[in-house]
Amino acid sequence: MRRTPALAAFLISVSLGLAACGTADDDTTAGASGDVPTASGEFGEKPEVDVPEGDPSDELVVEVLAEGEGPEVRTGEFLVADYLGQTWEPGEGGEPNVFDNSYDRGQPAGFGIGSGSVIPGWDEGLVGQTVGSRVLLVIPPEQGYGEEGTPDGSIPPDSTLVFVIDILESVPADAAVSGEPVADLPADVPVVQGDGIEAPTVSVDGLEPPAESDAVLVLAGDGEPIDDVIVANIVQVSYSTGETQYSSWDQEPALLTTDQLPGLATALEGQNVGSRAVVRVTAADNAPEGGEGEPLALVVDVVATV
Repeated sequence: MRRTPALAAFLISVSLGLAACGTADDDTTAGASGDVPTASGEFGEKPEVDVPEGDPSDELVVEVLAEGEGPEVRTGEFLVADYLGQTWEPGEGGEPNVFDNSYDRGQPAGFGIGSGSVIPGWDEGLVGQTVGSRVLLVIPPEQGYGEEGTPDGSIPPDSTLVFVIDILESVPADAAVSGEPVADLPADVPVVQGDGIEAPTVSVDGLEPPAESDAVLVLAGDGEPIDDVIVANIVQVSYSTGETQYSSWDQEPALLTTDQLPGLATALEGQNVGSRAVVRVTAADNAPEGGEGEPLALVVDVVATV
């Protein structure tokens, strides 16, 4: 199962059952003929999927149930979506085998698209769609989880997958912070340099670790108002060694709620996309169960909101 990066012990990882698996078939085409599942509900609502009797197509089927008016999803972007996934084949007792959905979790999922981060059927079926669209995918085994299925058995071997996907946002790969530096910062805030196009440098030299975990706004963005769910680039640095332990610039952005990091919701209250905050975490708040932690500094660049 694919997970968002584990930035620190207090940051909740969100499960996403779409890890890259199998290889794309160059002969597959979108919009194959034959019976196609139907889905109830409007964009943003949890759908119910009705799978017809008979065998599925052996090609990738892509059907736009509702077309959005947002920008086109491009290869290499970070896609944010709600989704429901089930197998074409029924589960025990003939009931639908719904193996995952984000609607019940109450938070969308985020992942790189068109870059091999997820199963080939998603990469091929979603690139070129528009933000705000609800898309139905019927994915043959070779573009899903193939002959092996998933280790937990929720998707059996050789399963055809049916997804209903609501595309909420697609963030360009070069999205970066923008705005004005905040004046008169406290002297004990780590020094951050860089425009966000590349990973910023963070210096904690000569600074005492925080006595309490908090967050400080260091750049006031000039984009749209920030909501509870954000897409952010993050750098994590150890106060103890000054070394960078994690950088999303080496992977892909993180999707999180502002209350997942100490003080971040307060620091970003009333702010806009393009903002940058420094989150300072005490050793105690970063301690694993039964162990000792270390104090951290995290730079959080807000590049989109959902």
